[in-house]
Amino acid sequence: MQKLVAALTSDHRRILATALGRLRGKLAYRPVVFELLPGEFTLLQLQRVVEALGGAELHKQNFRRLVNNANLVESIGRNSALGRGRPAELFRFRREVKALTAEGRLSMYIMLALPFAIAAAIYFMNPGYLDPLFTTAAGIVAIVVALVMMTIGALIMRKIVDIKV
Repeated sequence: MQKLVAALTSDHRRILATALGRLRGKLAYRPVVFELLPGEFTLLQLQRVVEALGGAELHKQNFRRLVNNANLVESIGRNSALGRGRPAELFRFRREVKALTAEGRLSMYIMLALPFAIAAAIYFMNPGYLDPLFTTAAGIVAIVVALVMMTIGALIMRKIVDIKV
C-alpha cells in the first residue's frame, strides 16, 4: 500500500487520506470490516483488512483470540484452497449479529417515535389538553428540554445498538 500512496499525486493522496479517515471513523460504531471482505473469508484475510484500516500490525494469536471472544464470526466448515501449505478455515460474519443489530435499531426507532405517537393520540382525544405546552413559556421550555433529552438518548442508543469491531 505504501508504494501505491507514493505514486499518487497530492490531490489523490488527500482523497485517499479522507476516505481512509472516514473508514477508520466508521470502525468505532459499525462493522465496516465485514463489508470489505467476501462472504467467506479466512481469519488472515480479516486480520489484513483490519491492519490496513487501523494502520498497525496486530499479533496473530491475540487477534484470533479477540475475534473468537467477540463471537462475530462463525466457521462454515470448509477450508480455503488458496495459497501454499495447509488450507485455512473459512469463516463468515454471524447472521445473528446482523439480526440483533437490526432488532436493536428497530427498538430505538420505536422508542424515539413513542412520545410523538402519544402526543398525537392525546391531541386527537382532547385537542385543548396540550395547549399549555405551546402557549406558555414553561411549556415551550419543557418541549425544548424534552427534544434535547431525546436527541441525547438517541445518540446513546445508537452507540449501544451498533457493534464495535
